[in-house]
Amino acid sequence: MTTSSTDREESYACHTCGATPIGQCKRCQQCYCKNHGEVICEDCSRPSSRGVSASGVLVGHGQDSPVLSFESNLPTRIVPVLQRQVKDGIAVSISDVELYDAGFMVSYRIRRIGLPGAIAKDLHTEPKWTASDNVGTAYIGDMYDLGEYLLVPAPPSHVEEVGLALEQITWYRTGNFEPESTDIGPWRFEIPLA
Repeated sequence: MTTSSTDREESYACHTCGATPIGQCKRCQQCYCKNHGEVICEDCSRPSSRGVSASGVLVGHGQDSPVLSFESNLPTRIVPVLQRQVKDGIAVSISDVELYDAGFMVSYRIRRIGLPGAIAKDLHTEPKWTASDNVGTAYIGDMYDLGEYLLVPAPPSHVEEVGLALEQITWYRTGNFEPESTDIGPWRFEIPLA
């Protein structure tokens, strides 16, 4: 059986409206258009599209890892971080960490230094963060939205500092479903919680 160009075009259409796609969702791997996603499609960004676990963490079905979100959208505390690390021409900044009953969210920004603005705006990242603390808590995480990464569980109350490391950054260009490049870290941050 042969595949026509029409069949190929239809397979690369926004799964919500059928329009020309600009990217592929990093959670469900379906295509989205400029109106229905940016790194993550509109469907995957809705908390109602995921089930709630006993711990209050919303879990869905990502390609390589669980999709995480929190049942409550109100943090118990926001910790200002305001730290920046630069390595190999890549600047990584963390503005704050939001603590929830079930976990925490890191608000970050990643930029390649020296790129003209138009080129930089066309690049999107898929980061891989890890977290550790002095009591050996096993954290798992997943990208939630552009500039937000969720980790569970919440740090135990007696933990005074959480170490965050950005281990890997995968770069995508808008409209391109294949990674453009990958940079290996780590970029390390120590986040005081006490």
